Parts: sequence; C-alpha cells; structure tokens
Amino acid sequence: MNDSWFHRSNGTSSGSSSIGTQGLFGNGSFDAMPFNTDFSFFVNNKNNNKPSVKLLPLSNRRTSSLANNNLTPDSGSFFFNGTSSEDTFFPLDRGQNAFVASSEFAKPARTEITLQNVVVKEQLINFAMDRHGVKFLEIHYPTDANNDLHRAVFEKLTESMILFGRLCKNSNGNFIIQKLVEFATLDEQKVLLQRMVECGLADMCKDKFACRVVQIAVQKFDRSVVTDLIKALHSSDLVDICTDQTSIHAMQRIVRHLPVDIWTFFVEFLYSGDNLMAVCRDKYGCRLVQQVIDRLSENSKAPCFNARLQLLHTLMSCVVRNCYRFVVRNCYRSNEFANYVVQYAIKSSGIMEMYRDMIIDKCLLRNLLSM
Repeated sequence: MNDSWFHRSNGTSSGSSSIGTQGLFGNGSFDAMPFNTDFSFFVNNKNNNKPSVKLLPLSNRRTSSLANNNLTPDSGSFFFNGTSSEDTFFPLDRGQNAFVASSEFAKPARTEITLQNVVVKEQLINFAMDRHGVKFLEIHYPTDANNDLHRAVFEKLTESMILFGRLCKNSNGNFIIQKLVEFATLDEQKVLLQRMVECGLADMCKDKFACRVVQIAVQKFDRSVVTDLIKALHSSDLVDICTDQTSIHAMQRIVRHLPVDIWTFFVEFLYSGDNLMAVCRDKYGCRLVQQVIDRLSENSKAPCFNARLQLLHTLMSCVVRNCYRFVVRNCYRSNEFANYVVQYAIKSSGIMEMYRDMIIDKCLLRNLLSM
C-alpha cells in the first residue's frame, strides 16, 4: 500500500473529511480488511456515529438481484443509483422499510368503446368535434351503405343544416363529413348537396375547413350530382371566389378533375366584360387562368378537342386583345401578376404557338418603344 496516500487520509485537512481521525478504519491497516459489499463494519468503530451505508443495485439490474445478494433496499437512499428499469418501488407505509413494485398493483379494467355505444349514448357530435374522437369515427365508420350504423351516423350528422355547417367549418368535424362524402350513395350525395347549398357553397369554399369538403365532393360525387353542384356555384360571385386564397383551391379542383363541358360557364364568364382582367391581376386568379388555358389546350387528339378549341380561341382572343394592358399599363400597381398569363402563353407549345405569334407581333413588337 502507498504510505503517502495512507498518511494523507489520516488528516481532515488534506484527506477526506468524512472519515474518522485515527486512520481510515481505526486500526491503521487497510490490507487486513477484506472488501465486502456491506459497509456496516463502519458501525464497529465506537467513535463513528454515522448510519450504515448500503451498496445499491444498478438501475439496469433486475430487482431479483436484491434477494440474491441478500440486500435490503434502504428507503432513504434507494433512489441514489436510480430505480429499476422494469419496476418502480413505492413504500407501503412511511414507517415501514418495505417496497412494492408498481407492476403488482391491479390495473383497472378498461371498457372497450364501440361505435354502437357512441351512437346509443348520443355522443356522436361530441366525438366529431374532438381531435381524437373524430379519428375514432373515421376508423370505425362503416363504408357499407346497407349497414345500420352507416345510416344512423349519416342521418345524425346531416339531420339539420345548422349542425352540418358547424361540422364542415370545424377543424375536426370536417374530417368525418369528408368521410360521409367519400362513401355516400347516390341518394346520400343528393342529401349532402342539399345541405351544402343551404349552407352556401360560396361561403363553404372560402372557409379553410369547409373548402376541403367541397373539393372531395367535386372528386367523389356522381356526374349528375356534381353538375348540380357546379350550377349552384354558377350563381355566386365568381370574381370573389377566383381571387380568394382559400376558395381558389375549390376552383382549381373543378378545372383539373371535371370534364370541360361541366364548367364551360366559367370560360364564358372570363371573356365576358372585364372579368378576365379582374381575375388575372390577382396573384391567385392568374394561376387559375393559366390552368384553364392548359386544360383547354391539352390532348389535341381527343374526340372532344374541337369543342375545347373553340373555347380556347375565344379566351385567347380576349388575352391578345388585352395583352398591352396586361404587360404595360400600371404594371407595378394593378398588373403585377397579369403579365404571368402572357408569359405562360408565349412559353407554351403545340396549339398555343399561333397565339404566341399573335402576342409577339401585335402586342410586344408594335409597342416595343412604349414598353
């Protein structure tokens, strides 16, 4: 043993101040003492009044190692080395030195919730408005239209226009309404359309949650039903709908997914009066016009292309006629976005090349100096 280390430990000034003063173990010999996990021999020193200290099991050991090593967990210092990774110990009584693992406590029985229980106990609306409840409804909603629960849920959520509108405009409720739309029969689609018209299609399109319901209805409804939906939208303020940052998504869904003959009225609306200019100078509306041009000019070998070509020619004639207004006049104030429509027409190929030449010749070259 290193004598210098032993002498440093004898004094409290240079060694550990928590050990006795006569020597480390009181007998001046460290080598004579065998190492034991139980340091209770400290108590044998009459000059040492400190309580016994136990070596505790590591946190990653099983609790059974306590019994194997004949160790008793000390309630005052058990958590010194951390609790067991498998069990957490709790004292039975403050005065007792005994612990019971949390895994031994009896867990209360959990009642399984079913969609039938939710409907019977009239909790369907509460579930639909809740973030976790609506997920439960989406998972358990029967897709079979002949199922009794399917009909019960559908009738409850669509029984009134006020309730239907609340659900559509709710951050959680709109998801279950989308589910109804997705798996609705033809008769159910008509009921949903009636509720949407009663709530106001334009208002639903401009709401960030209800707009999702309108979009999925455009995709999932039967052609006859979706045609009635578009007709109902026709009577709305289309300039307002085409320039709103939320309702623009519903209009884009109509242009992308529905046959052109269903939304012919929209093209006619654009080239009537000054509507094209009002829509193109908006940052959302100019994108919609570009998508309309793209849809009308695609797939020139399709049987219905001649009808689309006639609409395209009427629309592009209006663009060429207003090209100078789109590009030059009040460029930074009102036509900041309208020029993107002209750029799109110039960059396009195929059937659009003839309109590109017209724009370059009659608009850009003739007014080059003024531009």
